[in-house]
Amino acid sequence: MRKVITRCVIASVLLLTSCSDHADKEKETEDAYNTQQIHKPDKKQQEQLEDHVATPNQDTTREELTSQSMPELPRAQLTNKVELEYIEYDRDVVSYQDLNKRPELEEWQTAEILEWYNRIVPETLEQAGQLELIPTVQMAIQLPRNKEVKVLYAITSPDKVYLQLRSSEIITYRTDAEDIKLLLETLILDGPYKPIEGIEYRVLTEEYLVNDDPDNPNTSVFYREYRVYKDYMTGSTHGVSLDRVENISEAKKALKGFGSLKLPPNTIVSPKILKQWQAEGYYPVQEYSEESERGLTYDDLLEQGK
Repeated sequence: MRKVITRCVIASVLLLTSCSDHADKEKETEDAYNTQQIHKPDKKQQEQLEDHVATPNQDTTREELTSQSMPELPRAQLTNKVELEYIEYDRDVVSYQDLNKRPELEEWQTAEILEWYNRIVPETLEQAGQLELIPTVQMAIQLPRNKEVKVLYAITSPDKVYLQLRSSEIITYRTDAEDIKLLLETLILDGPYKPIEGIEYRVLTEEYLVNDDPDNPNTSVFYREYRVYKDYMTGSTHGVSLDRVENISEAKKALKGFGSLKLPPNTIVSPKILKQWQAEGYYPVQEYSEESERGLTYDDLLEQGK
């Protein structure tokens, strides 16, 4: 009986030991699995993992965004047309009846505008948003495939020139005006006046008195300045000396009867001079003649040239 009990105890001990060993092995297996599940890489491993994560290439993305926002500027050919759509002339020089005239650009002017346009680098353009600028000059560059770019310039913002591109909407960009500014401002100042074949004519633009010659303190000089149009436009200044007077009205009285006030043939009197005469209370009598009639206009001269 005692032997039987002893054998049972030993068997129970062996069974418990076996179960415990099996449980320990199962626990080790479960812990190992859990360890694999919650394992966190160290810093170096984390950096290596991040290098392999499928994130967008920043440089590529930036290039794609830049290319999307960058305007397309089709290159112009020197045979393309540039149309002057609007221009606000210098109202001191251009008479009221000539303000709406928009003559065709000369070949060299068109070529200069097209060459300037082709030199523009798209990356240098700044998007201008909604344009509140009132242009002094507006031109349209006709490009291949019926495309068009408008060029806008205002003397109130002389350092910039604006480009309007049409795609699904009109987008306005601005760029530096340095290389085209002189041409645009010359168009404004010159007005619509061009040489007329077979006719020489003038535009009277300035009239003033000079009394500050230190070598001739007792002498005054009465000056008139003209723009002269023949084969091309030049400037001309005509001066008459007389005994010293205090103002321009006295100078005209002193010169009366000597023919010095008579205008050269085919002279248009600018609005600035007409306003000046009115402010002086001066009524021009000796200025006009059959060769240069009162109220002569550019259209009159064009008729003569036909």
